[in-house]
Amino acid sequence: MTVCPPLAVRELFSHERYSKELGKVMASIGLGNMGIPLLAGIVYDKTGSYNQFWLGGSITLLVAMGLFVLGFRWAKR
Repeated sequence: MTVCPPLAVRELFSHERYSKELGKVMASIGLGNMGIPLLAGIVYDKTGSYNQFWLGGSITLLVAMGLFVLGFRWAKR
């Protein structure tokens, strides 16, 4: 998590916007690291299982991967 985000931001954005966009990406990662365990706990408390949490997380991961690929394709244009 310390190498890939800066490399991806470097490829997707211009040098003038690098630090601003990297800050947004790193803040998003930090918020996710803070909120995901809380969300997992809430789902477990409501359902008694992590199954729905894992399903939702898997769907979110697939969407994020698709957007990541699209971002690289759009950046090359």
